[in-house]
Amino acid sequence: MNIVNNYNKQMVALLFMGGAILFSSCDKQNSLAKADEENTVTLQVDSLIQIDSENGHKQRIVKAPIMEQYGLAEESYIEFIEGISVTTYKDTTLEVASTLVADYAILLEKQKLWEAKGNVVITNSDGRILETEQLFWNQKLEKIYSNVESKIIDGDNVIIGVGFESDQEFKDYTLRRPKGQLLVDTKPTPPADTTAVDTLTNK
Repeated sequence: MNIVNNYNKQMVALLFMGGAILFSSCDKQNSLAKADEENTVTLQVDSLIQIDSENGHKQRIVKAPIMEQYGLAEESYIEFIEGISVTTYKDTTLEVASTLVADYAILLEKQKLWEAKGNVVITNSDGRILETEQLFWNQKLEKIYSNVESKIIDGDNVIIGVGFESDQEFKDYTLRRPKGQLLVDTKPTPPADTTAVDTLTNK
């Protein structure tokens, strides 16, 4: 009787272990499948020129050497691995509101949240320029912001701060933690007056 009981116990244990291994194997396969989906390119476009419009009016033009879409990912996204250029237009006109260029960008499609990285430069219709290494653009809120060092060139003023936020046309902005302001003289420097130098030196 003891031999039979022990045999039954061993069989139950083996069946339990086999089930655990099976479930573990399935979990690993599911994880690998999800990882593959996250890294599967569902659409690739070379030399992209995308024109976005609303109510028949052109809103923006997106240009990129390569666009890759990952539509099977849990949070579907689009990557621009070789840089991007975005030109935004004012409502009902063909006048440019702002331009953006960057070395890299990613768009989270559901959130409509962009991230641009590497030599990010925004120029608006007033000639104001923003330079930073990382920028976020929330299309739903029509806001742009950064949490890293940013430089704003506004006429003769150069302002540097760590982080900023603005409307998407870069008209109304707030610069956080300003580090300094420089006045840039754009006038050419006149040739040196050697007589004046000599006079100052001799005093």
